[in-house]
Amino acid sequence: MSARQIQVVGLDGIGEVDSTTDLTALIAPLLRELQWPDGSVGIHPGDIVAVTSKIVSKAEGRVTTAADRQSAIDSETERVVAQRDTPRGPMKIVANRPGMVMAAAGAAASETAPGTGLLLPTDPDASARQLRDR
Repeated sequence: MSARQIQVVGLDGIGEVDSTTDLTALIAPLLRELQWPDGSVGIHPGDIVAVTSKIVSKAEGRVTTAADRQSAIDSETERVVAQRDTPRGPMKIVANRPGMVMAAAGAAASETAPGTGLLLPTDPDASARQLRDR
């Protein structure tokens, strides 16, 4: 039986992403030049590339106003799984349109421009396929 090894490496040089960013054009050169701890370069068959939903959402223009966060959460919600009132307002665990169960329907307000928030990609699987195919 051969031992398998997992190596995880982050990409430097992504920079700010917005709706004018071509993610493939941004990421592909960085992947070709990627330096692994074992000395290899680039990506190879069998490698897995993970891309955060935040940069995909930014590139797909899934930006909303932070003041409208609750209505954004409601618009992305298919079903409320659990809800609790907190000092900061209601906290909801929901099933969103793609079927994922998570807090706040995946709406995020961190790492965005002031006064804005991000919604998850409409079809994460299609986004992943498009990146892989390109």
